[in-house]
This record gives sequence, structure tokens and C-alpha cells, in this order.
Amino acid sequence: MLARVGTTNSFIYAGLSRPTISCIQFHLFRLALPVRFTVRVASIARRAPSYFKMGAEDITIHARLTVVPGKPSPAGKVHKLSYLDHMMQKHYLRALYYYNTSSVKDRPILLSLLKETVCKALSVYPLFAGRLQKSEDGLWEVKFNDAGIRIYEATCGLTMQEFFTKCLHSQLESELCRHEINYDHSITPVAVMQLTEFSCGNLAIGLSWLHAIGDAMCGTLFMKAWAETHQAAQILHPPFFHPPSLRPRAKSNPEVRAREYYTSAFFEKEKEVGDATQDYQNVTLTFSHEVVEQLISEVQNGSCKYGPPSPSDVLSALLWVVVRKAQGKAKIDMAKASLCLESRKICLPPLPFGYVGRQRPVVCCEHHQREWGHGGHRGDGLTIAVFDHLFCNDVVFDFGGPVKVSFSVQPLKGEGQVIILPAAEGKSSRNVAVCLPKHVMGKLLKDAQLLRFLPELQENYVSAYNHTGDKIYKV
Repeated sequence: MLARVGTTNSFIYAGLSRPTISCIQFHLFRLALPVRFTVRVASIARRAPSYFKMGAEDITIHARLTVVPGKPSPAGKVHKLSYLDHMMQKHYLRALYYYNTSSVKDRPILLSLLKETVCKALSVYPLFAGRLQKSEDGLWEVKFNDAGIRIYEATCGLTMQEFFTKCLHSQLESELCRHEINYDHSITPVAVMQLTEFSCGNLAIGLSWLHAIGDAMCGTLFMKAWAETHQAAQILHPPFFHPPSLRPRAKSNPEVRAREYYTSAFFEKEKEVGDATQDYQNVTLTFSHEVVEQLISEVQNGSCKYGPPSPSDVLSALLWVVVRKAQGKAKIDMAKASLCLESRKICLPPLPFGYVGRQRPVVCCEHHQREWGHGGHRGDGLTIAVFDHLFCNDVVFDFGGPVKVSFSVQPLKGEGQVIILPAAEGKSSRNVAVCLPKHVMGKLLKDAQLLRFLPELQENYVSAYNHTGDKIYKV
């Protein structure tokens, strides 16, 4: 069932090879998974150029700011990126949080209050205010120079509900969370935030950051620390940069040198990501608690040699099977996917959730690096990411928690990605963000297996997909 397992980027990637509905459970590894504000907000506010306007969709950038930590970082402090961090340097993560703020009393000054508390959060997470630089050995590191996080202020001419039901949702959503790319890393922010106010008064907060400096948990805990700071509450998960001493381990293979491999011409070729020729389509599927429990009960009636399945077990398998069918892969051995799981609590000794970095001992990475490099780490196959462990719905400000959260890894490549997140409704409900090539998505939305659990897909298929749009489908 699990053909290959390698740990990287604070997650477990497993090569999957036999998509049968009787094996719908993957036997996933279980998870036991006061700063004084100083006005250093060197907010370089200036009017953004007109090309940020989207015309008919009316998403407009009004300001571009740089906000620095309220407390200076120690001089000369850096965070060195590991070899596995370097493998993700071409990727970035994007998180979007939607909030109902239309009834907030102090809404006119809400954005100002949020920017002030960002300063305090950056004092705790200076990683997001640093800049990349090359160390003496030629590897990348993040210098804590307090250069700041970039913040965009924007408005949207649509209400939040209209935005969710808009046919061009996928294209518009990318405008709610920008990412800056510059050849000069010394001036390029490692993280970018965008505050977008809808016409109804609701708010979308977008955060994008380099995948090399932190995984999804790292970005979520930064957002959570910001929300806790905004409420003058204690930060429950501060960043942790230095792992405890690990157990003695065997000497690595001296013939395998990680340093030479990751700077080789082959690896430079591997790092070129993104497929400009592919036209991708996004769909967000919402599975209610009742639907997930029904799916679990059907699986339990079959073969469950690994014990009771979790909601994400059955949803991962369901999406894996229907995507394989939509791709037209009839042979079982052709259906491969990478399964991405949280692994901080699986290590020995376990790492705190606030750990920043990759916990896999480098000595083990050296032994398996060539297999990972040639085996398609973040490669062309389908990636299924299970983010059950994220505290995304705990990013609660004084105006409440998010009504919807979405994550994605950019740029897209190959067969696409499936990201499973806990829904705001709680219990077993899940939001599943599916991004596939357009021709595959068209077949996926007609799949009988999926329509049995999401009958609304058939009702909305013609009106939504035929207009090349993204829609939230909910049972």
C-alpha cells in the first residue's frame, strides 16, 4: 500500500500505488499529531500602480506598505535553511482567511488596528520580517534584519457571498493574496499579506510566504500569534528554531554527498517548477459532517484491517480514486500520488508545533536524497495534502473566527493537488480544495462516485464549470 515513505518539509510524503476502494484507508500515521509597541512601522505607504485594478471585477489595490517588527531583533541573528528547505525554494504557500466583519463597531479603523498588532506578532515571529541571503558556504539563510513584511490594502466591489459564487472565483482569489518575485533577494520580502475589504464590509486576509522558510503549520501559527496579540492574549505556540538533541544514529553512506547533489546541474533542472502550458481549474468541495460519517460507515462495512478510518482517510482515498478515473488511468500501478502529513509529533523526541524547519536528520536525508530527487519530490504526480493538524480555524480575532479558510501551494505543476482542511462547521466536516488540469476537472465533476456524495455538483456543473469558474459546492 505504501510504496515509499520519506520525511521532508515537516511532512510525510508517501508514494501510493494501489487505489482500490477496499483499501480506502491509508493507515495514516496518527498524531498524538509582553512586547512594548514602538512606532517603528516604517510603513512606506504609496499609491499602487493602476495595473493592479481588475476592471469589471473591481478588485483594486489602494496602498502598498512595509511593516516592521515593533521590537528589534538581535544583531546578526540568522535562520539557516536546510538542504530540504532548498528543495522548496521555488514554491510558496498561499493562505486565505475570510471574516465576517460587517457588524464590527470600529470597522473604519479596523485595518489600522490590525496593522499595529502585526508589528507585535512580527516581534515574536521575526522570520517573516527577514530577507534571504547567501551564507559563506553558498547556502541560503534568512537574516533577521527587520526589513518587514509587505502588506497590500485593497477593496473588492463584490460582497463576500457574491465573490464565493462568482464564476471567476479561482482567478479572483489569486488577486486576494499576492506574491512578490524579484531577482534581488535582499529587497524581496519572504512574506506578503493582503487585507481586502468587500463591499458588504467583510474582510479577507491573505498571506503568502516562501515554502523554504516554513511549512503550512508555520504560517498558520504566525497568523494565530497575530490574532492572539490582537486580543492581548498569551501566544500559545511561539516559534522554536532549535530541535532537541536527537538519538545517536548510524553513520551515513560516505559515497553520498548532499551538498554536491543539491548544487548539481541535475538539481537545478529539477528546481524549475510550474507548467505554463497547463490550464488549471480550481473547485472547493465542502463535505458536511453527515456525508463524511456516511462515507466512513460504508468503508467500515468493508475491509478495515488498520482500524477505524478518520475523515481525511476516506476523503483522501475517495479523491484519489475519482481523480485517477478522470485521468483515464486504468492500470492500478499507474495511479501514484504523494501523501503529505504532519510529522512533528511522530519524531523521537517529538517536536513542538512551533518548530520552524524540517525535523528529518540530515544524515538520513543524505542516504535517501538521490531517490527523492529522482523519485519526484514535489514532482509531476498528484499531491494530496492532509491539513487536519492546522489550527486554521483557531485564528480568532476580537471580531470572530474565519468563516472559510483556503490553502494552496504555488506554482502548480503536473497532475495537480488536493488539500484537505477542517471546515468551520467542526466535527467531521472538511473543505477540500481540488486543483487539476482543466480537461481532468471536467471529467471529475461528472464522476458518479463523487455525485453520489455531492449531488449539487450535477445541478451546478453547467452554470459554473462551463464558464471556466470556481464554485464552492456544499452538501
